Amino acid sequence: MTWRTFYSAYFDRLWRYLLVIAAGHEDAAREALQGTLVRVTRHIKVFRDENVFWSWLTVLARSALADETKKTAAIFRFWTVSRGRRALNSMAPTSARRMSV
Repeated sequence: MTWRTFYSAYFDRLWRYLLVIAAGHEDAAREALQGTLVRVTRHIKVFRDENVFWSWLTVLARSALADETKKTAAIFRFWTVSRGRRALNSMAPTSARRMSV
């Protein structure tokens, strides 16, 4: 199967699948789809049965979505902590701010 054949046969199907399991979050589904396609190219195998192939694709897709969710959560935690530190630092007396720098 060529990449063009694979893409035309599975891109829309994978997109719809990821959109459903991402609860409609298009950005997460889009990033997970990209991750899924990268994983397919890295780990492609020969499958004799289309159902087994689709099952393998859904495992890759769920894994990519889980990784994307973890990445987004880590970025959000970092942003929240950084923002909280700046807020706390701005509330500290001037002498304490000099000491923390």
